[in-house]
Amino acid sequence: MLVTSTSGIAEGEAAYRAFRQNGTWPADFHYRQQEPGNLGEFVARALGLTGPAYTVATACSSSGKAFASARRLIRAGLDDAAVVGGADTLCRTTVGGFAALEAISGGLCSPFSRNRDGINIGEAAAVFLLTPASAPVQFLGVGESSDAYHISAPDPDARGALIAMRAAWTTPA
Repeated sequence: MLVTSTSGIAEGEAAYRAFRQNGTWPADFHYRQQEPGNLGEFVARALGLTGPAYTVATACSSSGKAFASARRLIRAGLDDAAVVGGADTLCRTTVGGFAALEAISGGLCSPFSRNRDGINIGEAAAVFLLTPASAPVQFLGVGESSDAYHISAPDPDARGALIAMRAAWTTPA
């Protein structure tokens, strides 16, 4: 289970700029470069893995969703272990979107400060091997919910978030 939300988008943006300038797409560009679903398949091929291989792309919840999905596959006996991770690259669409929301900090991000003023956008990647065996680092719980309150705003009473947090605390991983 791999996650991404922007994989290949920067290449698509560059190709579109070239198309607007020249009227033709770059010879090395193919629209499939922009499909977020390719990350899981690519990693499975590169590592010679068999079994389910897919990419989760649910924006900010992607990494949690990948762990929950991998746990389900292991518990169902469909996987003995799962490579769980993700990667996101910077692209103008993401930076422009968060800027339009006025969500980008003017300085360093300080998430727990009374003086916080936004987030910082960057690139990152992390990968874990999830197994049912006990290990020094353990996956202790996961909670999922969907309150369907609004497409981009959370329920002011936090009902869906509370359901997910309670499930994460009470459901053994």
